[in-house]
Amino acid sequence: MKTALCVSAVLGVLLTCSIQDVAPAPAGTIIFQCCERFKATPIPHNRLANYRNTIGCSTPAIIFTNKRNMTICTKASEEWVKTAVRYLERRRKN
Repeated sequence: MKTALCVSAVLGVLLTCSIQDVAPAPAGTIIFQCCERFKATPIPHNRLANYRNTIGCSTPAIIFTNKRNMTICTKASEEWVKTAVRYLERRRKN
């Protein structure tokens, strides 16, 4: 996974943004995670714990976290990914 390191100015206006592998972010930065590789095969829903959307990446992605706390990049446009997100959303409501 690559991380985009973006330095922001006052009121959240973005000044510079570069994609790189970075250590913990210094104060005053916004971190975006982008995926380079994507899992193509479905993940059983009962193994998923959470998900988050990527922001500002060239390929829209969903990053799942499984119950072992591992992150898995997937393409947001895939049907099985949409189904898994709906499953997690339903589970959050209950």
